[in-house]
Amino acid sequence: MRADLILVGDDGAYAAALLYQTGGTGHLGALPEEARGRGLTLREDGLFQGKNRLPCPDEETIYLTPGLPFVPPELREGETAAVPERDVSELLKMEDVRGIFHVHSTWSDGRPPIDEIVRRCVALGYQYVGISDHSQSARYARGLTPESLRKQQMQIDEARGRQTAIRVFKASEVGILPDGSLDYPEEVLPSLDFVVALVHSSFGLSKEDQTRRIIGALGNRHTTILGHPTGRLLLMREPYAVDLPAVIEAAAREGSMWS
Repeated sequence: MRADLILVGDDGAYAAALLYQTGGTGHLGALPEEARGRGLTLREDGLFQGKNRLPCPDEETIYLTPGLPFVPPELREGETAAVPERDVSELLKMEDVRGIFHVHSTWSDGRPPIDEIVRRCVALGYQYVGISDHSQSARYARGLTPESLRKQQMQIDEARGRQTAIRVFKASEVGILPDGSLDYPEEVLPSLDFVVALVHSSFGLSKEDQTRRIIGALGNRHTTILGHPTGRLLLMREPYAVDLPAVIEAAAREGSMWS
């Protein structure tokens, strides 16, 4: 694996180095031109007026010094520096997060036990958390059999009794089998508050078969969320062949969400 290591010798250069490593190509191409039009020079080692580097402790200062609207990192892809001020009030912030649905515990391949997960979520001010360990076909991840799932759910009930400030949901990351059925029998699925259905095997199916498989799982009344919709694993695994627009249409039709 290749990695670029950026060494910053002066605190005044850090903000510019961060900007140049995280901004979109088009956006970064326009910023120096905008700075130049205001008598300034923007480089990867700082913002300069003549030979003097201006104090820029953060990225926002780099924008505001030449009189440009600050563009948050989330909006820099495909942007130019000359774009009018954007309304950034709708960008998600950490305090907007109310809870998490997809969490693994020590019952499968997670590191923290259920009680610790719930305590941490309470400390973060979350309103809910979904314990979603792997289903039985994920043997590499210590997937839960129906019997071990029942025991795990008893432990969730105990955690619920100890932490009444948060809603703790019983869930599972349930594998979608090649025929489109789910990895647990139909009589087990009602015990779950929600199901995260996803493909964990047979990645080499044809585009038509893989699409049919996923849409079949979306048609199960217990499927709540479709997880990992392309199966891509960054730097390790390419996405499997799937008609994603058709899957999205099916998810919208069935009322499923995405994870």
